[in-house]
Amino acid sequence: MNTRTKVIYILLALPILLGGGCQSFQRLSSLYSNGPNSFADFDVPPKIRIGSVPTPGIWTKFPNPYYIGKHGYGYSPSERSGIVYTCKGGHLDLVHLRLSADRTAYLTAMCYDNMMNLQGEFTFKFAEPSIYTVDLIYPAGWEELRANEKERLAHDAAIETGQYLSYAAGIWHEMVTWYGYKWTGVYNEKRSAFSWEDVYSNLLGTHLAAKALKEFPVPYEYSITKLLNAELVSLDVQPARVAKRTSFKPDSKTSLEELLFVDNIARNFDIGIDDGFVSPLVLTSGSWCQSVDMISYPIPKLNTSESGIFVRVRIEPHEWEKTSMLEAAYQDINTENRYIEPEIHFSAIMSDIVEQARGKTRLSLRNNHVRE
Repeated sequence: MNTRTKVIYILLALPILLGGGCQSFQRLSSLYSNGPNSFADFDVPPKIRIGSVPTPGIWTKFPNPYYIGKHGYGYSPSERSGIVYTCKGGHLDLVHLRLSADRTAYLTAMCYDNMMNLQGEFTFKFAEPSIYTVDLIYPAGWEELRANEKERLAHDAAIETGQYLSYAAGIWHEMVTWYGYKWTGVYNEKRSAFSWEDVYSNLLGTHLAAKALKEFPVPYEYSITKLLNAELVSLDVQPARVAKRTSFKPDSKTSLEELLFVDNIARNFDIGIDDGFVSPLVLTSGSWCQSVDMISYPIPKLNTSESGIFVRVRIEPHEWEKTSMLEAAYQDINTENRYIEPEIHFSAIMSDIVEQARGKTRLSLRNNHVRE
């Protein structure tokens, strides 16, 4: 390690070292001051974050889970990322979780603006070339509602829709990378597609964001930090050394070797299609955990709010791999002018992915308890 690298590591570690390393969560009052919080705070997309898989390596961080810093929709020097381990939720990727939460806020703001302006359709996209289209059909009498009533109904409907869109976008990212899409144009991300912590981390992020957005006028970033710390306690988060100990090591023999087959990775393909819940991959033994009772989270749903606004979501794939995905979705080879509706087509695409994975990787669909 050269001198420059050492200096960088020391600078990055200073906040933790100065914090004393005690295993108690930081006081939120030391991180925030009162400030405004509204959907207008999210008029630009959230910052880019780069995630990792729970495998020890040069790019994987294992932060002190008792001091994960101030969540930042934009720049936040104290925000910690990396992999943590919880007894009831397995590994969590804080980058996936934070990004999914912020996308929920961003999409909620977009939904709210369109609903309040009686727009019938809007589109958005993220890193992938795919374009998402959201159709909005309003109930009779929507225009005649009093302003405060319309705001209340649109507020709840926008949060519900934003959470659904964020979760669906996270699943779609895993799908396109499974079929070979390369975000960088070079590195093949299929190896990490549906890694065992991805979907669960994404889903938890959407739930935390939905709760935070309902706490208005409490600042969103304050709420996310508070809620994330509380959820880590609920999930029985463990020290960083346990996160390292329980990480899978695909390039060396470990006691978890039975998990690692051709692709050298365990995957969790549970996206909640069967029962409406996503369950984590957890270890059933280890002196660090007194309980292995999993906590599963419900997947977001559309069109359940009081507003009566009907929402339809379509994804128009533009990746080179779109033909294979459309064939899987529609079960035929006619893929012209077709799009993906998550509510309809995700199930068929997942069936194709699972079939491709059989015999090549450890599948985790229902029995998510793994004995170390």
